[in-house]
Amino acid sequence: MRREILLTLVAVAILAGPRLQAQVTLKSTFKNGINSTATVEPAKMNAELPDWKLETIELHDGRSFGGLILRDTGEYLELDEVHRQAGKPMYLIKRRFPLALVKMLTRLGVDDRKILAEQLQKYRNRNQEESERMSEVKLLRSKVPGREGWNYQSPWFDLESRMDEELTRRAVVRIEQMFAAFAVILPSSSAPRKDRLKIELFDTSDSYIAFQKKHGVKLRHPAFYLREQNILAAGADLSALSQNLANVGEKNAATKKHLDELSKELTPRLQKAARDFTQQGRSPDDVKQLVQLLRTKLQRELNGLQNDLQTAERKNSQQFETFTRAMFQRLYHEAFHAYLENFVFPAADFDVPRWLNEGLAQVFEEGILEVGTLRLDIPSQTRLQALQKDLREQDRLPLAELLNSEPRRFLVAHEDQALASERLYLYSWGLAHFLVIREPVLQGKVLTKYVEKSQTTPSPQQRFEEMVGQPLDDFEKKWRAAMLNDTK
Repeated sequence: MRREILLTLVAVAILAGPRLQAQVTLKSTFKNGINSTATVEPAKMNAELPDWKLETIELHDGRSFGGLILRDTGEYLELDEVHRQAGKPMYLIKRRFPLALVKMLTRLGVDDRKILAEQLQKYRNRNQEESERMSEVKLLRSKVPGREGWNYQSPWFDLESRMDEELTRRAVVRIEQMFAAFAVILPSSSAPRKDRLKIELFDTSDSYIAFQKKHGVKLRHPAFYLREQNILAAGADLSALSQNLANVGEKNAATKKHLDELSKELTPRLQKAARDFTQQGRSPDDVKQLVQLLRTKLQRELNGLQNDLQTAERKNSQQFETFTRAMFQRLYHEAFHAYLENFVFPAADFDVPRWLNEGLAQVFEEGILEVGTLRLDIPSQTRLQALQKDLREQDRLPLAELLNSEPRRFLVAHEDQALASERLYLYSWGLAHFLVIREPVLQGKVLTKYVEKSQTTPSPQQRFEEMVGQPLDDFEKKWRAAMLNDTK
């Protein structure tokens, strides 16, 4: 079965190359039959969330509400109000407004209304769609003695998981979505490494720590990437979550089976009821009315089961998000490093500065996957406030020092190095965010030229000045002012 991954990429699509047209759809078919499809929206210079066309209700008291008008009964309007705040997950609120309170009503045209209705339906079905994608993931049981778990082969990586089946399926879907996003934002520009990227997932801290020791590393993060070995690993204590999801999964399976059986029986039951009523001597009008009453009753039962199933799936998804948020956020960060090395700028052929690699990874790690969209529409408030605080200090970090920092300075070998490392990461994020979203400079050819290995070996500062087209001092004043004035 073919699987289609649809991602609308916001704000950072500028990295893909020249200015994008209104919409560009890219497709790639990989050897396992997966289609990677991505719709790219044009970049926003100020990184605002691209607008959805909404119907609006304005009240006499001055308040206004946007969304999709569901019903107009002549007495009240029913609205699915849409909330899409930058940097926050989308949500809906169902509202009713007595017509006496309504001052103005603005409706969409037929085509725009259809598009909005489809977007909202996709949002409502998001957990069901993820469940369907999960069911299509083709897992194989690991046959290695002492390494029970699951194996999976993706167009981008080979995965080995010690997590249970459901957690593994959910993880595969999320990771593939991110790689599909990376493939649109930064299309592959080099042949993949001969040693395919391997992802290792662990469901206990002990097994994750043991894996670190095996490879000679000691890290506090729940995920890391080893470039030389081409291994991406992640782990957390998920045994309790696994059991809870398994229990709910069994109940969901039983509910779905009952729902399918009732759906198949609906028409035959109505036909039999019509025959029984006719044999009882009921008039055709009575038969029609009684059958309609029975249809309404059965449909209400079906709808109730469907709602129960969707509620359970939503709770499952929320529980998964709560327990795994930190792990996946870091996994997305490390996955970007892995994607860059394997498919775009391998270290053997390119020289990607550490600040840029880490800066972009931080931008991506906080992306929100939602309604087929990877949203990177607002800077991290925690990072932004921390950077603004540091930029106001007299001893703020000069950009020249950041650009000249060797990779080892980003690492923490001892506790007394932690603050210096965090500062480098913070400034790397701020600089990458500015160059990608606020003042998009890092476009296709410019980016490639910046990371090319040079025969003349210019200094890091010279390379940067050539990329931004101005002296570093001038750029730094502009960048600092922009970041201090950013209130989003």
